[in-house]
Amino acid sequence: MTIWIPKWPVQRRLVERPELRRVPLLVCRREPRGVMTVVAWAWAGGASIRSDRRGSAGMPAGSIPCGMSLAETLAAIAIAHGSRACRMAEIDPDDPEADRMVLEGIARWCRRFAPIVAIDSGERPECIHVDITHTAPLFGGEESVVRTAVWTLASRGVHASAAVADTPAAATAAARFARAVSNGRGERHEGHDKHGRHDKHDTKPVRRRWCIVPPGEQATRLSELPVVSLEKGAIESRSSGKGAIGEKVIAGLSELGVTTIGRLLRLPRRSLASRFGEGLERRIAEFLGAREEPLVAIHDDSFPRAECRLAAPASTLDAIRSVIDGLVARCVGPLTARGHGITALQVRLEGAAFVGRGANPPVVIDIGLFRPSGSVKHLVELVELRLSRMHLPGEVESIAVQVVAAGAVTCRQKTLFGERAACDASSVERMLDRLAGRLGRRAVFEPKPGADAQP
Repeated sequence: MTIWIPKWPVQRRLVERPELRRVPLLVCRREPRGVMTVVAWAWAGGASIRSDRRGSAGMPAGSIPCGMSLAETLAAIAIAHGSRACRMAEIDPDDPEADRMVLEGIARWCRRFAPIVAIDSGERPECIHVDITHTAPLFGGEESVVRTAVWTLASRGVHASAAVADTPAAATAAARFARAVSNGRGERHEGHDKHGRHDKHDTKPVRRRWCIVPPGEQATRLSELPVVSLEKGAIESRSSGKGAIGEKVIAGLSELGVTTIGRLLRLPRRSLASRFGEGLERRIAEFLGAREEPLVAIHDDSFPRAECRLAAPASTLDAIRSVIDGLVARCVGPLTARGHGITALQVRLEGAAFVGRGANPPVVIDIGLFRPSGSVKHLVELVELRLSRMHLPGEVESIAVQVVAAGAVTCRQKTLFGERAACDASSVERMLDRLAGRLGRRAVFEPKPGADAQP
């Protein structure tokens, strides 16, 4: 399964700063010659220009490709939306390291579906690859897994599309162009209703953000996709020549009239290698499964994990709580030694009753905190709060606790005589965590002052 998060540099900033959704947001970097170029841009609250990533070759009018100068981008926005949009635009500096770190955090969250999770090896990764070969039946099948991944990320404010295929290359191509994937009957996914049926009377297409390519049918189902969908890593890497295909290869194939994967697969391989290099031939082999494309799992040295296999299966919450207390303490210890605390924690309950045909998947509990915390008691209370609201589908045989995200703990100096301050910030944060655990994160609001013309 490949999860594609388009315009990830922009999406990361919109998740961290939701107020930027009201204005055009441009992520820019300074080139060696001093020119500011646009890495990614979006206007979540307004009508957006269609972003085309095919580069300068065949670029349609009105599109803004990545790599365009900041002045040209602002001019294009002004033509499409007026000069006021340029004055409203927010320009943020490029930070690829922060983008990668946050994307790795999302990849660690995807470990609930499978233990092997990887991201693109390029300079600007946008795809997360999850090997669900033997774990999909535990979650109700491939369709349930891919749908859960897309919907859960959408609930967190991340727009993504996903696809399942035999090879990572095929899954990446299908995820990027999920709406154009054929269903085998000559129809595309768009134009289907919410139940998956083709609606011939509905003129407005339904944009589905996930698709499944049946085993061995990637060559036929994905034959109408453009050749650029075979690019490894972010599509923008093609313009710099660092991708598997490259700008010159795409332009050369376009001159020959080869614009889709189906036409490319009909050409002889030897002539492709001699004219366009071995990179294109190697990518085709990875797409068809003739050549392996190993997934390099993300490193997890900084976030501890603790697991315990029970001597006897436990079916009561009291027996589970006693084990979770020790596991959380083992995860908190290495972090507090470095002055860090936990901001996101995942508890996984597995048992013999959870595995098997038609059985329920493992129980996964996600705990999120407003501020980093190194208190074992506070973390265990949040886990117990979630456990008290759920019903276990069977006996538990093993319990695993995984730290998903961590941050530096803010230390506050105590007063000389132990007097409490008028407003204890730590107690307020603990109250917010408990309210979010009981009512849900979206049910907890924070009042903020706003400008108003009324007296």
